[in-house]
Amino acid sequence: MSQSKTTLILGSGYLGLALAGALRDHGHSPTVTTTSESRYRTLSDAGWAVQRLDVLNPESKNLIASGYDVVVAAVAPNRGATEPTDVYAQASKHMAHAMEQGSVARLVWVGSTGVYGQDDGRRVDEAAETNPDRPLARAILAAEQHLLETGEATDGTVCSLRLAGLYGHDRRVEDWARRAAGKTRHDGDAYLNLIHRDDAVAALAQLVASEVSGVLNWSDDQPTTRRELYDPMLREQGLEPVRWQESPSRGRRIDNRHAKSTLGLPLLYPRHPSLD
Repeated sequence: MSQSKTTLILGSGYLGLALAGALRDHGHSPTVTTTSESRYRTLSDAGWAVQRLDVLNPESKNLIASGYDVVVAAVAPNRGATEPTDVYAQASKHMAHAMEQGSVARLVWVGSTGVYGQDDGRRVDEAAETNPDRPLARAILAAEQHLLETGEATDGTVCSLRLAGLYGHDRRVEDWARRAAGKTRHDGDAYLNLIHRDDAVAALAQLVASEVSGVLNWSDDQPTTRRELYDPMLREQGLEPVRWQESPSRGRRIDNRHAKSTLGLPLLYPRHPSLD
């Protein structure tokens, strides 16, 4: 990687803390954030540079604009939040403010392939229409667009990494399958697009160190239907199969070729290991 960069990571959860570890291993100086006092103490005691920050608090824009080289948004709504979409709107608002003030030159947004609305099984690349039907996906897309427009209007660079469904470590697809055992579902022929957390972290670390801008789709090489993944897993676990009914939607297959070419990164997990 390039020279050391001070990086503020909004979030310290499943993805954010893993990214901080990768950046620290490569000589960067990451700071993570948390809204929780107890988690703040835990992270601080473990040797992490950590700040208390809640993007829903207007004062948080001052920390985001306090002179970091790069700001990465790996935020997610708190469980039970009454307005879960607000976290994305406010995070992007504060990040845009920091770039407009000249306090940060690079922003990296953790987006989602859920912003695509296609449901006929077609391949979808970065040029495809975005028309999500879920409120959270619409909020993520609006925040992403706000930041990209800010980058175009300033001297900064902005990149959104649209991630497929994250798995790996303590987030196991086998557990998803087990929770579906014996149930009736209507999504067996819909494609699942997945990316292992290690591959997501590698891509984000690369983006922190680079000047790549725009939108990138980050998914593995083999979109697979839910039926093709779950059925063998349940047989192996000796569990009752899912009662699949006709699928009204085929979903979409995320095309990762542009991102792979741009980042030059080989995937550690080009497909889910159960398919090997």
